[in-house]
Amino acid sequence: MFPNLCVLVVEASPHLRRIYRDLLNQVGLRRILEATDGAEAIGIFEQRRPNIVLVDWDVQLLNGEELVRMIRSPAVSPSPKVPVIVTMAQCTQDNVIKATSAGANEVLAKPISPKALWQHLQGVISIPRTFTTVGAHLRPEQRVFSNADFF
Repeated sequence: MFPNLCVLVVEASPHLRRIYRDLLNQVGLRRILEATDGAEAIGIFEQRRPNIVLVDWDVQLLNGEELVRMIRSPAVSPSPKVPVIVTMAQCTQDNVIKATSAGANEVLAKPISPKALWQHLQGVISIPRTFTTVGAHLRPEQRVFSNADFF
């Protein structure tokens, strides 16, 4: 369905990276890059400029918050408006607020279902967001949900 889009998956677990790769392949995404930590992800991001970034909030070296802030910084990022989907095991209100404040387009709670991943991918691909500048970073406008989004 989206064979020309490139997705960067940032996840320490080889098992989860394989699951994400399989899920992304099922929805037609074939160009998948992988990083095991935030520092590796920044290098890949700068060199390859993926169309979407799927990042685990708890990655090491640069954590998810630091990585998202770097991606959203126009002074250092080659693509500060790239869609960023954050995954998190501890999907608390505080963590979700931190992720969206850092610039995440979407937040997904682990474990991730194929349907949820597809819905969030479709959302960032089909409904691009406008951005506002907050300090030295960009932040996507939050999506407004209707009851139809949940039923």
